[in-house]
Amino acid sequence: MSDSKNYELYSDQKGTHDNDGLDPLANPDKINITSQMLSDVDPDHNEKKAQSSNFQAYMNTAKLFFGNAYLSIPKTFSYSGIIGGILMFTVVGLINCYTMLLNLRVADRHPKIGSYSKLSSVVFGRLGKWIVDISIWIMQLSCCISYLFFIGKQLSDIISSETDFKYDQKFYILILTIPAMPICWIETYTFLSYFSMAGISVALVGMICMFGYNFDKIANHDAVYSDLKYFDILGMLGHIGVAMFVFEGNAVIMNVRAEAKNKDRYPVILNLAIVTTISLFMVFASVCYITYRDETNDIFVLSLKLSGFTIFIRLCTCFNALCSYPVQILAAFEIYEVHPFFKTGTKLMQRVKRIIGRSIIVWLVTGVSLLIPNFTDFLNIAGSVGSAMIAFVLPPLLYMKEFRNDLGLTDKILNWCIIVFGAAGGIYSVYFSINEIVNG
Repeated sequence: MSDSKNYELYSDQKGTHDNDGLDPLANPDKINITSQMLSDVDPDHNEKKAQSSNFQAYMNTAKLFFGNAYLSIPKTFSYSGIIGGILMFTVVGLINCYTMLLNLRVADRHPKIGSYSKLSSVVFGRLGKWIVDISIWIMQLSCCISYLFFIGKQLSDIISSETDFKYDQKFYILILTIPAMPICWIETYTFLSYFSMAGISVALVGMICMFGYNFDKIANHDAVYSDLKYFDILGMLGHIGVAMFVFEGNAVIMNVRAEAKNKDRYPVILNLAIVTTISLFMVFASVCYITYRDETNDIFVLSLKLSGFTIFIRLCTCFNALCSYPVQILAAFEIYEVHPFFKTGTKLMQRVKRIIGRSIIVWLVTGVSLLIPNFTDFLNIAGSVGSAMIAFVLPPLLYMKEFRNDLGLTDKILNWCIIVFGAAGGIYSVYFSINEIVNG
């Protein structure tokens, strides 16, 4: 996309805002900005020129959802029921997509802003920026904590069962800090898109193997045949946080679009990424739950009896989780790296400061990951606290404040319903998970 091309900006520069054009789902093509406009106000943007192709932007977007949290969906089905689970994850996923488009719609009126944090500062002021920044940190670092916990658990099970080397997951979590640090020194989503491609490709191979493994168990009557749960409203409400966690992308979506060459096409790319991941995850979770039912593990791959084939599957999921780590944590780094401390000195000194700061954060993430008691409950609490705020409460408030003079009653009611849904669902999910942890 050439910067010299005249793009239509649906902003104050046009003078008016037709109420009919405010729906981001109906008018995704209205959300487009230029690389030059971003660089005019955001000094970091000059260092991160728009160079991601449509495919790279798609892979980075899909990778936001394709971490390791999808492996907790089958267990969530055992609480919500298979129909309840499909309904819950689909609705939450689509609402997340809607609120991400809301954020892009607001960003379209401030086309020189390239991150959620900076946009909230412009619209909400200092207090709003602090709320958004804290929520992003909770969400993005929670993702990374879950990756380390997940990989550590896998490696501990595999190595302990196949060798005489008997160490629990905490040992492997500490070891994982070694590869985690250098990959977190990468500074652009364009470069990280190659990690996204590799991670998703390997994860899909593992998923195909899991489909084959489950179908084989069903065909050989080796599956679990306890009663299927179809619908449980309390189980749904109690695990909304997991769904929020799986499909949350608001914290990073503006950063990814800022590096896309064809920004006008990005809303279509986002819609495609959401629809494909929802469809794939729902089919995957349904097959897994039908196969294992009430014996489904919190991390589904732990349900698989260890063999050469299932070890390969587990290693695929571990590789994918490790590739997700830098994609998620970069948004958290970019929040504090705008501080003048990181902008003074020579280019080399600035780079050294960023590397040291990032390495410290990686070690802190490792420390917290050593304390996780339960994978699904952790995802549920983290999703309820971080994602509910980032994806369900703040985007509608941001949108209604920015377009307060243009919104009709229907728009306001819809957005307030999303706010109430996110807040109430998040609070109940936290209560549900804490109760599960305390009472077992």
